[in-house]
Amino acid sequence: MSDFTAIKAFCESKHGRALGLVVGKAARTEVLGNNLNRMDRFINNNLEVLSKYFMFVTAGTYKDVICDKTQSDNIWASKWKELNGFALRGGKVGGLVEMASRIERRFVERRHGDRAHDVEGVIKVMILLSSPQDLEEAYPEVRALIRCAIRNNVILLTTYHALNHWAMYEADGRTQCLTNEKVIGLIAHDGKKIEMCRWVVTHRHALRKFDRIITTGTTGALVGDFLEACGIPSDKIDRMYSGPKGGDVQIAEEIINGNIEHVVFFVDPMTSHPHEADIQTLYRICSLSELKINLRITEAGASSWIRSYSNKTVEMASLIEAC
Repeated sequence: MSDFTAIKAFCESKHGRALGLVVGKAARTEVLGNNLNRMDRFINNNLEVLSKYFMFVTAGTYKDVICDKTQSDNIWASKWKELNGFALRGGKVGGLVEMASRIERRFVERRHGDRAHDVEGVIKVMILLSSPQDLEEAYPEVRALIRCAIRNNVILLTTYHALNHWAMYEADGRTQCLTNEKVIGLIAHDGKKIEMCRWVVTHRHALRKFDRIITTGTTGALVGDFLEACGIPSDKIDRMYSGPKGGDVQIAEEIINGNIEHVVFFVDPMTSHPHEADIQTLYRICSLSELKINLRITEAGASSWIRSYSNKTVEMASLIEAC
């Protein structure tokens, strides 16, 4: 299989946008009540949304989740006729690298003697789910895939709660009301702090509706001034320690205790971090399915989520400001 074959399948599908799907072994075989597989239920409930995307799926996920085993000789034989896509190699034998290539801008082989040409990464939404039992994040290919998604600012969904919210509201531009019973955690690495400041100013009207905003120390010192200037009282902002001094672990504890529902974590993929173990701890805690955490680690993903909140107060405030 060549890169040309996969891209050719995408181009011939006429979808115009692609979605990547990688689900760890334990996560894709997780069973809910009534012996219903969790991924099966998600796909059944969201076929209309998923059918609008061409799907690139690693082989293990394809075999366990997508494949119609009565037609297993077909390169794409989905048990859901609405879904169209392409099965890549197994994740640990090259499929994760192939997936990352679909996100990156890359040279693609041309046949009939034509020279290679540059094609923009076609995946704009990346679903990457794992269970702590999978230990998927320990593989360098998984971490490389995450870095590619962050670097190219795709919508990266790494928890079931984030995935369900995206399918229910964001994918089709639906809106919901935000009540005053929510808590959000904000974290940004040094190379992403300015991006976080821009993000909170852009989405200040929605952020005003949160009861509490928890930040790591340095992020809070920078972002806090912007939040207060946007009308968010300082007593709503709780600053933990800085990340390298334990702030990520403190926020992870808040998550375990059920005090945080949403986490926006702008990761800098271009810089090494001395507290990498703390970062991975926070990431792993968010993947615990029983906690129902909405984790967003790219600007595109965070903005897609927060734009789904809409109510008359926010709309009126925007109109007044526009005038």
